[in-house]
Amino acid sequence: MTNTETKHSVQMAAIGREVSPIPTPAEALHTSKDFMLWGEDNAFPEYLFDLYKTTTDLKTCVDGLSDFVAGDKVTMNVAQGYINADKLNRRDNAFETIQALARDAALYGGFAFQVLRNGLGKVTEIYHVDFRNLRSNKDNDTFYYSEDWANRFSRSRAVEYPTFMAKSPAISSIVYVKLDDMATYPMPICMTALKACEIERRIDDFHLNGLENGFSASYIVNFNNGVPTDEEKSEIERMFNAKFAGSANAGRIVFSWNEGKEHAATISKMDLQDFGERYNSLAKWSRQNIYAAFRANPNLFGISTENLGFSSEEYESAFKLFNRTRVRPIQRRIVESIEKVLGAGAITIQPFSLSDEDETNVQ
Repeated sequence: MTNTETKHSVQMAAIGREVSPIPTPAEALHTSKDFMLWGEDNAFPEYLFDLYKTTTDLKTCVDGLSDFVAGDKVTMNVAQGYINADKLNRRDNAFETIQALARDAALYGGFAFQVLRNGLGKVTEIYHVDFRNLRSNKDNDTFYYSEDWANRFSRSRAVEYPTFMAKSPAISSIVYVKLDDMATYPMPICMTALKACEIERRIDDFHLNGLENGFSASYIVNFNNGVPTDEEKSEIERMFNAKFAGSANAGRIVFSWNEGKEHAATISKMDLQDFGERYNSLAKWSRQNIYAAFRANPNLFGISTENLGFSSEEYESAFKLFNRTRVRPIQRRIVESIEKVLGAGAITIQPFSLSDEDETNVQ
């Protein structure tokens, strides 16, 4: 080596992804209000809702369970007193309301509805209340409603409601029902499958990123003409990704012009293990765990499995078990809570059936 030659060291950089911890439903008393925080930053139900929107199998289980709970038909058996799906004065939307209550029960482990009385103290209307927007005091007898708990201003101005009582003069009150009594807030059905839900949606992200950035996971590009400054590195990386990354550029040829062979850019294909197969195994494991949490078989929701011999008899047997262990218990809780307000026999749910034969109604 002559005195005029410069010795360069090899520099490599790797970006490590920080894996966010999975939120927990930890409870703590709010410092200034008399309600319990639900999860870190009071955001656990928002996390569940985000999972519901982005995890296919979780959404399938939640929506399927709510459809089964609402059954084939919902009938109001009272002359006065209405069940509404929203606050637009749409009368007798009992089916939509039962479906909404069941969806909350399937996702959050509980449901709630608002009860309105007229000036004479008579119950006139019932509205579904989005369970993720409610917070409760420790004893579940006072509730607070806000559509933006992340906003400090909205949190401080949350609307307060008392619990429903038959002889209470309150014009507006809340019926709050939990599927379990473990704490102030219920435990979601999918609690044991949260990791599986996270794995499933991150697998989706992996495949999407692999499609959009097909170059980055398969090749290493070596520029053998010295180590540039950090600014130059960023500019080279930006220009390279802009020209060659992405699904539209898959399989294109890279041309490199250099001062000489000793300064040529070399492209080396990385010999990666079969991550596709690993991700397929993870996806299968995640799906099994999600459906296991709901005590459900994917075939019940029209999702085919590897068992191609799943007959109609097996389907009916699986549905009867799911109906007994998941569907009917939620139906009963909903019917009992409405009858608490409107009286015995106020509502009837005609169960979902696999045939034209009628089954015994839930009353």
